[in-house]
Amino acid sequence: INGGSVLLTLVHLTRAVQPREVYKSQQYATAVYQSELASRLKALGYALDTGKNGAPEIRGYTKEYLEASSPRSQQIKAHLEEQGLGGAGPAQIAAHRTRDAKVALSPEEMLAKHRKLAAAFGNQPHYVVQQARNFGTQQDRTEPAKHAKEAVTWSRDRHLEREAVVEERELLRDALKRSMGKATLAEVKANLEARIRSGEFQRAGPMLTTREMVELERDNIAAMQAGRGRFAPIASEPEVGRLQESLAHLSGSQRIAVEEIVTSRDQVIGLQGTAGAGKTTSLAAIRAAAEQHGYQVEGLAPTSRAAQQLEEVGIVAHTLQSHLATGRKADDGQRRLYFVDESSLASTKQVHEFLTRIHARDRVIFVGDTRQHQGVEAGKPFEQLQQAGMHTAQLDQIARQKDPLLRDVVEQLSRGDIREAIENLAQQGRVHQFADPQERMKAIAKRYAENSENTLVVSPDNASRMEINRLIHRELQSRGVVSGVEHRQTVLTSRQDLTGADRQWAPQYDPGDVVRYTKGSGAMGIEAGEYVHVAGVDGGQNLLTVQRADGKLITYDPRR
Repeated sequence: INGGSVLLTLVHLTRAVQPREVYKSQQYATAVYQSELASRLKALGYALDTGKNGAPEIRGYTKEYLEASSPRSQQIKAHLEEQGLGGAGPAQIAAHRTRDAKVALSPEEMLAKHRKLAAAFGNQPHYVVQQARNFGTQQDRTEPAKHAKEAVTWSRDRHLEREAVVEERELLRDALKRSMGKATLAEVKANLEARIRSGEFQRAGPMLTTREMVELERDNIAAMQAGRGRFAPIASEPEVGRLQESLAHLSGSQRIAVEEIVTSRDQVIGLQGTAGAGKTTSLAAIRAAAEQHGYQVEGLAPTSRAAQQLEEVGIVAHTLQSHLATGRKADDGQRRLYFVDESSLASTKQVHEFLTRIHARDRVIFVGDTRQHQGVEAGKPFEQLQQAGMHTAQLDQIARQKDPLLRDVVEQLSRGDIREAIENLAQQGRVHQFADPQERMKAIAKRYAENSENTLVVSPDNASRMEINRLIHRELQSRGVVSGVEHRQTVLTSRQDLTGADRQWAPQYDPGDVVRYTKGSGAMGIEAGEYVHVAGVDGGQNLLTVQRADGKLITYDPRR
């Protein structure tokens, strides 16, 4: 029985279909199919394990037999190794490129082929079927409503940790994966509908969000609007006139933004600027004006690198997370001006907590670019505050790039004109193509070695990243930049794709994975910072077995 994906065939289309929409529909249909398959297999008495990505797997087959039954997997793996690639995206592309024309076999020929393979591995299917017949009456579903509720809760936590809204079918898809064989689609849908009626979830077309997220967003906007026009300007217009000499080094766009902010009467202000427009330089000028008028200036940023960049222009700064971790300080009467840099990376919860902690005399400038990357956690507060009317100064003149030809390219990229920007680079002779992957990587390594200080290498997956790093290392050694004496060390790659909900579900781990505990457990005898290896996974019972450095095995439920 193949519990793989459902393929959709669309015919007689009258309009174009977005590939992403087709893909999401396929994912949802696959989850529905696999859930129904799991329920029926259990009803027939088969014992199931939760496999990769939540798919049901019939228990009783050896790993060797399953691999022999799926030569396509080995073919795709070999192609990826040959191309120096890895990851889900490249694997999907490889699946299409390595697909051979199907050989038409009659049902009798196909049956004979499977029987021959089964005989070579001890006739495992015969024993699996016999076990199902023997224990069929003992395999019944218990507490489906409870499993449906747990699955919807898990899916909610998984999606809304990083996004403020989730498409309903995506929430249902992952809830079905989580409850595979323990609750049907109808039971999962019934639980979701009941929770929508209770107000826990709120619909917005095909999207869902939670009451809590709506309230946080509403509070953030209310706090911004409540501070409008309440303050005297940081500097009056005559004082700004006297500041012109100190602002002479700024571009026209920067001077206008600085003047607009220091003369604003709002408590919460925005500074929207494209990459390279000189936001940090502008903040340094605002800091000087604010400190002259009695403000204590403090910089905050969601990343340590952004906080360091503020420090480099004389602004005392630290991460937003560390600021929030210290708790609310008592009001000492000191007026403070906060710069929250890279605000597009801040989550709705972080901005809400920050705004509830500032005092009546404090002022805030949210700085960022809504077109750049969003934060890992849920929400787009910087963008929402702008849409809700936050007074926002604009920086749209590129100052970082001095080469006029490259500045044109940067401006095109900042507007989202990607195709035009790439064509512009190609016309300047700055785009180089290599059909052979190995030759391409060697060329990258050589160019990096020629000017490593101002070169950044971006790779689409970990496999090619490691190969490029290896080639760069060899190139630097050949030039005498790096010593020929080597010391090998294992480097662990963090699973950034895992959410908090994922980490509590055993099937998201694979044997051989390394787990590091940020907090210790006295009950299990695990210390904070300790590393263990995953030795086994029991998806049905949601149990994880890990092996410590001393060889001791510990089995536990990752939810606890």
